[in-house]
Amino acid sequence: MEEDFVNLIANCCYKILESPSMNLVRTKSTRDSIFQIIGTLIKKFNHSLGCALKLMQLLQHIEHMVTPAAQGVILLVESFGIKTVFSELVREISKVDVRELLKDTSGLRNFSQFLMEVSDKCPQVIMPSLSLLINFLHEEAYTMRNCVLSILGSLVLKVLSGEDLDNKSKDLRDQCLDHLEDHIHDIHAFVRSRVLQIWNDLITEKAVPLRR
Repeated sequence: MEEDFVNLIANCCYKILESPSMNLVRTKSTRDSIFQIIGTLIKKFNHSLGCALKLMQLLQHIEHMVTPAAQGVILLVESFGIKTVFSELVREISKVDVRELLKDTSGLRNFSQFLMEVSDKCPQVIMPSLSLLINFLHEEAYTMRNCVLSILGSLVLKVLSGEDLDNKSKDLRDQCLDHLEDHIHDIHAFVRSRVLQIWNDLITEKAVPLRR
């Protein structure tokens, strides 16, 4: 009975999020309230995986879901300390056959925009899932390569810059920069262009170690 009750409330929340109006600025308070409810369901009734699976489904099939989902995940992190939804989402996205997504580019675009929006606003939450995301650098879909490279650049710029980093953080920064350097020679022009833009941003902000 408890599970049915949780699912009933959660499904009402997700149904509201499906409305195109949920992408509008004026509905932000409604979105926040919905994710406050979802956060409570996660905290008290272990709804984390269910939330991740539902958000993934919405991202794949509903075009306007990028911003509501990203802002919702960030709210869960900042207001409830819930990071598992994002990590579960990345895990589920990583299981998707990219060749299937290439047949439906809107889903692919939504996934990449969602990941970039979260990394831009809340880069720390990305780091535990970085190894899964890096696997997309070897995929055919240039959209996902651009996405991951943008995330790496954002991490270096916002989290992994400065001289006071510990050795582990310095190693991670160097790995991010290595990937960015490798893809200067990417086979796709859009990726090469994006990487050069990222390098320009990093150099402008003095986020690249002098020894490189």
